[in-house]
Amino acid sequence: FDRVNPEALIHLVAQTDLYEAEAHPEHDFDVNVLPAVYACENCARLGTRVVFASTVTVQGLTNRSSPPFPEAVLCKPVSVYDTHKLMSEEFIQSKGVTHSILRLANVYGPSQGASKAGRGVVNQFVRKGLAGETLQVYDSVKDCVRDFVFIEDVCEAFLRVLASKRNSVYNV
Repeated sequence: FDRVNPEALIHLVAQTDLYEAEAHPEHDFDVNVLPAVYACENCARLGTRVVFASTVTVQGLTNRSSPPFPEAVLCKPVSVYDTHKLMSEEFIQSKGVTHSILRLANVYGPSQGASKAGRGVVNQFVRKGLAGETLQVYDSVKDCVRDFVFIEDVCEAFLRVLASKRNSVYNV
């Protein structure tokens, strides 16, 4: 890190399997929180800007009656994964480094793997729809609104916050 002395760090490192996080919370902490802490410590020491990929679900899945959903809504994580992402967000904000946090919704796009059950829902729906198969929606939280965002839009959001140079949190 010292040799490179980057102007900005885009932190995309994460284990994103919710089932894995629930089954092994200590491991999820080790791979989702600790790398963010270590990276942020180095960024604070060198004056490097941090751009962190988080999740909109740090705000929870309830009390979201209609879009758009403001970033200032009280965070109420509902899973281990959400909690660890929120811990990372709060650590980054507490260190005084220049930062942007992008809370991503369900990202979809070309080449997205749909090999695991419950992953890549947009691509699974398209594949099943084209094959004439039944589409199943599991609604464990009534009146829950889910957002989906195309990968190119996510890339554009990262480029925009890199150019802005101000502290910010955005739901993408």
